[in-house]
Amino acid sequence: MKNQRIPVSAGDTVTLDCSIEGGFTGWRYIWYKLNWTGGSDLLNDTTGETYTLQSVTQSDTGVYWCCGYRDGLPQSSEDSNVVILHVQGKPKATLKLRNQKKSVSIRDNVTLDCSIQGGFTGWRYTWYKLNWAGSRNIVKDITGDTYTVQSVTQSDSGMYWCNGHRNDPLQYSEHSNIVPLIVRGKQNVMLKMKNQKETVYTGDNLTLECSTEGDLSDWRYRWYRWNQAGLWNELKNISGDVYMVQSVTVSDSGKYWCYAFRDDPPEYSEFSNAVTLTVKEKPKVALKIKNQKEPLHIGDNVTLECSIESDLPNWKYRWHKWSSLLKWTNIDDSSEGTHTHSVFSYEIELYWCAAVRDDHPYYFEMSNAVTVSVQDKPKATLKKRKPENIGDTLTLKCSFEGGFTGWRYTWLKLNWTGRIGSVKGITGDTYTVQSVTQSDTGVYWCAGERDEHPQYTKLSNAVTLSFQEKPKVTLKMRNQSELFFGSVVVTLECRIEGASPGWRYRWFESSGNRWKKVTDITGDTYTMKSVLSPDSKQYWCWAVRDDPPDYSEVSNIVTVKVRAGLNMTLKMRNERKPVHIGENVTLECSIDEAFLPRDINGGNGAGQMELDGFNMETLF
Repeated sequence: MKNQRIPVSAGDTVTLDCSIEGGFTGWRYIWYKLNWTGGSDLLNDTTGETYTLQSVTQSDTGVYWCCGYRDGLPQSSEDSNVVILHVQGKPKATLKLRNQKKSVSIRDNVTLDCSIQGGFTGWRYTWYKLNWAGSRNIVKDITGDTYTVQSVTQSDSGMYWCNGHRNDPLQYSEHSNIVPLIVRGKQNVMLKMKNQKETVYTGDNLTLECSTEGDLSDWRYRWYRWNQAGLWNELKNISGDVYMVQSVTVSDSGKYWCYAFRDDPPEYSEFSNAVTLTVKEKPKVALKIKNQKEPLHIGDNVTLECSIESDLPNWKYRWHKWSSLLKWTNIDDSSEGTHTHSVFSYEIELYWCAAVRDDHPYYFEMSNAVTVSVQDKPKATLKKRKPENIGDTLTLKCSFEGGFTGWRYTWLKLNWTGRIGSVKGITGDTYTVQSVTQSDTGVYWCAGERDEHPQYTKLSNAVTLSFQEKPKVTLKMRNQSELFFGSVVVTLECRIEGASPGWRYRWFESSGNRWKKVTDITGDTYTMKSVLSPDSKQYWCWAVRDDPPDYSEVSNIVTVKVRAGLNMTLKMRNERKPVHIGENVTLECSIDEAFLPRDINGGNGAGQMELDGFNMETLF
């Protein structure tokens, strides 16, 4: 990796260089990236010897390698070594005004402190200022973490922020928060919200007014917003003293400022006060059955209660029913939050309500749906196969009690926008989704109807389709040793969290500068017999299963290190020839201490054995 440094931060530019030894020319290069299914993705962006990633993100994290090919001999090279690229977020910078006061006056001393999280050293700081003319300037000759302005004037007013960078390794921080510095003494500006309400909901209309003291008819205005994401933005195309937002959303939340200026003669006002706008989602409406009786019989009355989470008065309610004809019907409008309805046999009764305000602010909010079931109808049961990962096949099975035949099936889905609709084209008892995506997320029901009595079933239980992360696997060495000598047996264990059955395992090992699959091994252990010094390698694994189809994340990497066997020497102490029967003999065995682990013989590399009463039989 060119200009290699660790860590690599989001937004950096990374260049990979591929070089081939031998002095041959005319090479064209192929670039690869390892994907998490065990294969490799071909990077088609370039055939040159360099591969550059501009402004990297965390999705660029991965394992990269290259190889070359050409028209002459040799036609191709071996695969290169792999380079592991890990992209991390930039450190956060925080800017504070030291000894902060509500008001800074002319000739006050002001100090700004810039700090960067993470505990790294060697930072140099860049300071920025947004002045009242709307231009951004870099504060020159200041590279420390503090910026002090002695005896401020109104020209020092503005918005300040900072960031940091360092060279070893090369790294940049994020831009800090913005600190407004307002030096009093100019024309005062007041910002307020017209028709201000205690709570602003999505869909409301917003009007902000920037007012000044005196006649400023020839002045223009600039508007700024500090949003919830920590970004400072000038509101473009607004130069009047009124800022309007039609149908606000949550993203309009933030702090707003304004100021006034003119060009001839050049003059500008103070920055206004800040107005904080917090936009909330519209109030939610909840529908439930009041004093629910189970089971319900024909002719029973059901009382539905509709409530809304709001302090606003004068709500009215509209009541709707999903009938057996598969359509919504308005059954009542009232100012009361309850509705009583008689249930009848052989109906699938699904209700929802809406809360409505006719005066300002106007709202129309829908509730959740509530199902009312009558005992006479057969029970419907909906089951699913687990798990549901993105790309899996999902099967929902709908069954009815009672043993009746001739059913036609209706499938219903509630998506996350709050809409319930029928799933068209499916009339059988099985609903299958091939390769599910996020758009298949929702709550599912089924029901049945037929020509004879009983004509209708109850609405089934609700099945929520959601997604789960891939299981994680951990690879470890059963021998629990960092170093092996000579010929040994090494066992690796691949363990998946959750311990659900049906998993098969795939094993990979390093071969030279590339990975290859270990064939004929599908269990969760991999035993290597008679491992020798050339077998020092790296290993990783992952798990797959067929029923239901699923696969795990890739495990961690485990390295097995093997050295050659120990050097041992046997000799006779006080060696002399010949040795006669009946004499004592001392043999001494020594081990090369350079290869001897510390826990053998207490650190002593020699051992000895005495043969008392030596005779010829001890030799055989």
